[in-house]
Amino acid sequence: IENPAVEEPAIEEPAAEEAVVAETISDDKPGKKKGVGQPVKPKKKTATYREVLKIQEKIKDAQVISYQDLVRCPRNKLPPHVDRMQLQKYLSDTEFVDVFKMPKEEFNKMAPWKQANLKKNVSLY
Repeated sequence: IENPAVEEPAIEEPAAEEAVVAETISDDKPGKKKGVGQPVKPKKKTATYREVLKIQEKIKDAQVISYQDLVRCPRNKLPPHVDRMQLQKYLSDTEFVDVFKMPKEEFNKMAPWKQANLKKNVSLY
């Protein structure tokens, strides 16, 4: 004879909220830190030794240097005539506007700390 007052223990399943939390923490998407919802700033691609030699030869006496060359060439491998603290001065006018989204005149009128922050954002600091 069955006793209706006695119930079998039910197997508990994780709550829906706990499942979502576990899923977001274990989400291994590239470019994301675990547990944080913000993407990691991508590392700039550094040039190989041979690429550095080619860049050095290309910018040896240049007054205008492309943004790509300035970013990829390590700071200690730039030619001696290049001022490492003022790399933005070697960009062409059109490339400067493409990189900084403003003309050189407007950039030069900004406070030095604002200029430094903008240069850090575009890897020219």
